[in-house]
Amino acid sequence: MGKCNITDKELAGALDISVGRLTDICDFFDADPNDDWVLITGIHFEWGPYGSRVFSAEGAVEICNYLEENQKERPLLQRWKRWLLQRDRRLKGLMVAKHVQEISQLKGQIIFRNGRAFLGPRACREVLGLGKRQDILNRTFQEIQRSENIEIEPLKIDIDFFIHEANSQYFSQSGLASVSKHLGKRLTQKHRQEWAKVVADYAPPALEAIEKHEADRAKRIKRAMDRVRSYAKGRCQLTNRRQSVEKFDLEVHHLFDKNTYPHLADMEANLIAIASDIHTHFHKWMGGSHVTCTIEDMERYIEEFGNSLFSEENVDQATKVAIILSNSKRILKPLVE
Repeated sequence: MGKCNITDKELAGALDISVGRLTDICDFFDADPNDDWVLITGIHFEWGPYGSRVFSAEGAVEICNYLEENQKERPLLQRWKRWLLQRDRRLKGLMVAKHVQEISQLKGQIIFRNGRAFLGPRACREVLGLGKRQDILNRTFQEIQRSENIEIEPLKIDIDFFIHEANSQYFSQSGLASVSKHLGKRLTQKHRQEWAKVVADYAPPALEAIEKHEADRAKRIKRAMDRVRSYAKGRCQLTNRRQSVEKFDLEVHHLFDKNTYPHLADMEANLIAIASDIHTHFHKWMGGSHVTCTIEDMERYIEEFGNSLFSEENVDQATKVAIILSNSKRILKPLVE
């Protein structure tokens, strides 16, 4: 059974006819059950919104065959097949871009150096479809570095790649493109060759978009912190103390610290406005502001110092804070694990 994902507008555009003309052809197919022309629901098309049809590749070929026979336009089917291949390539490209964005969210799988984004070994294997075959990625890298191929020059350190922990290579958009191109030439299965070529074309723009997003990171973090501070309305969101009464600075704390978890740094769910004395004490308790911290650390801190944080008259504040942290954890934990 064909997958019906080609809209009537797409198909009409590919065949250079109007949507109305396409509808007339479909109506003709339906008119006589005894002729040679038939479109079967669930195989050639499915019904879409407002009575439109969404076609499978097989259904589109049926339309092509009809037009070729009745309009004497023999090259039409070949033109359609080329369009379908290009469309399939674009869809795969979107999958690659989405995969690059998702895999880069995993801890340690993207590092920024001098404005460039470098993907870690696991991320590169995932995007290239290599699974756990780090040996293939290593061998491809070594072959490029030894190669005298004019089309693929040896990769330059700190531009195309750099060596990180355990002697592992992290690749930039240009490095990943070179690896993809070389891999596409040495793979034997046709679908894997095609995927490598798609990665070479579509992964670099996806990484470039991530680099641009990162360049604006400091501004986004500041805007998010300003919003959270504004929502607090002069109160410590931990203790409910009023800034105007106790004269403290209101600071914004990252529940998951921004250095270890940069992808969470501009999320309001990861921010809480607290009194400066409490903020200082928390990081001193953790061992310094350079030490990574998580939402669980804040929960342990509250458990240990709850008696001083919440007065007897303000016991309900402890419950309110527990709810806030629980909601934040529900949002943030899937992005961390």
